[in-house]
Amino acid sequence: MEKFSTSIPESILPSIFREAISISRRLGISRLWIDSLCIQQDSLEDWQDESSKMGQYYSNCFICIAATSSPNSSGSLNIDRNPKVPVIRTTGRDAQTGPFALVAIPSDTGLDIEHFVRIDDKHELTAKFPLMSRAWCMQERWLSPRTLHFCEREVIFECSTMTSCECGRVTEEIKHDGRAATLLFPSRSIIKDKHWKDIITEYSTRDLTYATDRLVALSGLAADVQNRHMYIYKDGDGDTGIPRYLAGLWREELGVYMSWFVGEALFVIKTEEEASNAKADKPTFRSKPADYLGPSWSWVSVLDPVSYPQSYAAETQFRLLTAHVSLASNNPFGRVREGCYLRLRGFVKETSWAVRRREGRREDLILRDIVGTQALDRENVRGIRLSLDCSLTDLGPGEQLSVLPLIQTQTKHWGLDSRVAERGPSWAKSCLVLRKADGASLPGLGNGNVYQRIGYTEYGSFQDGVRDKECNSYQEQDIVLM
Repeated sequence: MEKFSTSIPESILPSIFREAISISRRLGISRLWIDSLCIQQDSLEDWQDESSKMGQYYSNCFICIAATSSPNSSGSLNIDRNPKVPVIRTTGRDAQTGPFALVAIPSDTGLDIEHFVRIDDKHELTAKFPLMSRAWCMQERWLSPRTLHFCEREVIFECSTMTSCECGRVTEEIKHDGRAATLLFPSRSIIKDKHWKDIITEYSTRDLTYATDRLVALSGLAADVQNRHMYIYKDGDGDTGIPRYLAGLWREELGVYMSWFVGEALFVIKTEEEASNAKADKPTFRSKPADYLGPSWSWVSVLDPVSYPQSYAAETQFRLLTAHVSLASNNPFGRVREGCYLRLRGFVKETSWAVRRREGRREDLILRDIVGTQALDRENVRGIRLSLDCSLTDLGPGEQLSVLPLIQTQTKHWGLDSRVAERGPSWAKSCLVLRKADGASLPGLGNGNVYQRIGYTEYGSFQDGVRDKECNSYQEQDIVLM
């Protein structure tokens, strides 16, 4: 450690580090941050301190050099050029900006170059552009004012006003591919307008070596969101003493952010015929993590990718009374320990659950005592589907569960015949599925009405031609969620 604090011989560095040094020198940059060199790898204290500053480092850098096609530090930033393609190079000096270098290639050269915006399959994306699948690299790229992506065949440049590549096709792909919203941006300034639930949806698909980094690898983006005042107190709210950031969720619009789910959406904005033709593959969920990652009400607590329902004109169905986040360090956006909780005043209904088998389709888990519809043109049924947050092996047959509505939203029926839309509900409720946390107690709160989240459900109401009449009897209660 003492020896390397003075100098590090380039000869002992991985090839990709040496190439990054060379690129920095050619750009006239005298300082280069490399995480694995600048953070003491055997010091938990140094790692906790430095990891909390990552957002600042990348937000204030001049440029981020991204080895987008390299699986690790033993890869390369070199571009695999086709030797048969003619390349014209020239240099000069601009009166305002100074020296420049110009490289020109034929316009049809990039026709066979694949950009990561075009790849839908995660396994293929990971194989060709490994960096795009790594959770840590998401905030590093999104926060940096400029990023140079060194891909296998070309370099892609992103900044606050534009995105460009050597073949010239990436700008056109961004305009015509909706998936570019999360992978490539026409300009970096668009990121500031992304909703937090969209950030979480994208981030939850990324890979981590250590699942316990799930919060800290996003902490720079969370700090940036707060600093830009995207989530502010409503007029008259004042400071309630409740933390603004709640283990990956924001106190403002908390009902929206708690309505994440694993797997496919349950409320189907389709006709019955379309729904019946949907794939019948049984969804698979990972087991509950062995380590405590976060409270059950946060997406942090599960290992699978999460999604959110449409939340158009969302109305919160509960009141947040108190909240506590047990931080593992002095980073308010970092890891948390056991002991996090929310105390809510909401509406709860107990229900049993069962397995419903349908011919030609997979087995569904249903909440036997909840009445509603989960398809646009179907009337209410008793027993609606639920989605588990993770694989549970200790859920007993007929065990009593509880349902807690989070938000009520307006359903949008884009692209459907208006007559079909009129045959279904115009609102949908997003709800948590809870189980009693037997024997659990929290300081000052006791062990009464303490629950853990285990799943999610959503439904509307349409019965005998009457839309949007709630057919379930809920009881208002104060409960604690762990």
